[in-house]
Amino acid sequence: GDRILLSGESGCGKSTLLGLIGRLYAPIQGTMTANGVPAQEIPLGEWRRRVATLPQVPVIAPVSVRENIRMGRPDAADAEVEQAARDAGIHEDIMGFENGYDTVIDSVGGNISTGQAQRVAFARILLLRPDVLLLDEPTSSLDAVRQEQILNLVRLLPEDCAVLCVSHRRTDMKGYRCMTMREGRLSEG
Repeated sequence: GDRILLSGESGCGKSTLLGLIGRLYAPIQGTMTANGVPAQEIPLGEWRRRVATLPQVPVIAPVSVRENIRMGRPDAADAEVEQAARDAGIHEDIMGFENGYDTVIDSVGGNISTGQAQRVAFARILLLRPDVLLLDEPTSSLDAVRQEQILNLVRLLPEDCAVLCVSHRRTDMKGYRCMTMREGRLSEG
């Protein structure tokens, strides 16, 4: 349930750390463990169910809005998908789309804005209910209103969900333990 804000200069390794934790790649040296178990012993599907990522530019597939939200939990009922969308503050926008939840997303910037894409991606995370959430500059491309919406969404996560947020704006993340990365090393403050 820890909330950690990670800052540091560009190129110091923040995104690399998120990629390692998300198991987008394996460490070159050393061992990564979760509760004492080597990460490579945990099936990747199980890891990805437990560790979710919200990148600067959210991953949106050229499928319906419903399918985009359901990606992490393909067995989720329509009512669960819609509740996650409501909680993420995107339901009203979706209802305004040509085919509602059945609207196929062309691309970010096509028929969906970056802010809408982030909220669709966050609905996916809320539906998944991960143990760990990795945020990579989640508010960098948003206006002040949308930034506040995303920050409020993080507060909707269960208290036991650990959050690691990379951000250059320390003021955005009140109540987070601050850590700084310099030349690939972490320190408090």
